[in-house]
Amino acid sequence: MDQMKRVHQSLPTDISSTKQTHRIERLFEISSDLMCVLSTNGLFEKVNRAFVKTLGYTEKNLEKLSLVDVVHQDDVDNTLAALQRVQQGEPMIEFENRCRRKSGTYISLSWNMCVDESDPHVIYATARDISRLKDLETKLRAEIEESHSFIKMASHDLQEPVRTISSFTNFLCEDLPEEALTEEVKEYLDYIMIASSRLRRQIEATFDYGNIHKQAVAWAKVSIPQTIETIQSKMSSMLREKNATIKWSGDVVEISACKNLFEKMLHQLIENGMKFNSSSSPLVEILTRNYDVHHILLQAVDNGIGIEEKYFERVMMPFKKLHSEDEYPGTGIGLSTVKKIVKKHGWTLQLESTLGKGTTISVLIPKNG
Repeated sequence: MDQMKRVHQSLPTDISSTKQTHRIERLFEISSDLMCVLSTNGLFEKVNRAFVKTLGYTEKNLEKLSLVDVVHQDDVDNTLAALQRVQQGEPMIEFENRCRRKSGTYISLSWNMCVDESDPHVIYATARDISRLKDLETKLRAEIEESHSFIKMASHDLQEPVRTISSFTNFLCEDLPEEALTEEVKEYLDYIMIASSRLRRQIEATFDYGNIHKQAVAWAKVSIPQTIETIQSKMSSMLREKNATIKWSGDVVEISACKNLFEKMLHQLIENGMKFNSSSSPLVEILTRNYDVHHILLQAVDNGIGIEEKYFERVMMPFKKLHSEDEYPGTGIGLSTVKKIVKKHGWTLQLESTLGKGTTISVLIPKNG
């Protein structure tokens, strides 16, 4: 009687388990993603219809093969390493490799893998065909490379006539007889020299801006005070001319970043704080502190003219100036350069400003880079 009771009590659980198994099997079969069960040595034990349809092998074909047998030879080592890590209990998320179809062509797959918690000799894996995405990435890289080449060529080709205009204007100033150099002529020649210089700076800045995307982030430990010292040295003339000061304080002296790009970003923040400033003693403070366990907060605080909130988005766009060249000369890509460098590092940028009181630009930086 007790045995019958135990069987009866276990019956609903058995039925529920059977239903659950049936649902999982059904999901396995109808999924549009590739699904398979592997042994720990990578042999195929079970595959779904999408797997068979995508790769072109029959289930019987695959019974004799391992995952490595259908992987591109250049991806074998990475795939073996991934399988080993899965065997050790580490799930693999969005691991990519190329697999050979039965036709001999290759497709790019993105895999998710984990080991069966109840049976460490079984690996569950799903994969998604990302070949089209990879093709688009290749085309996009090619277009970016082409754009960069065009910018480089245009920069070089435009610089030459600008240099020629500037040089010949100088020749005119030096060679024209004194009686020909009337005040009006001198004024016109000055306009040409100023315009040439402005155009040259604009071309150089545009090329530098376009070049940021191409530059790889060479991660390294970067000293914040040393970077500021370098910038101070480069900006010494401007600091003297404007009676300006750069200050740094904080409990964080080092971050993980690309040294060149970080210096360019900080230089732009400081230069902007100095340039857009009507104070008799412009001041830019660089503040650093631990924001939380995982992040460092870097802030550039100035006592400049400030920005109205309605223009916050505009000032971050390239070549969108709020002031005329006569009021505040510049290229119009300072903050957009900062934004691009922040984005390239995967950091977060925030702008706070009050018109007439100054601007604070905050950059949230992960401690682990």
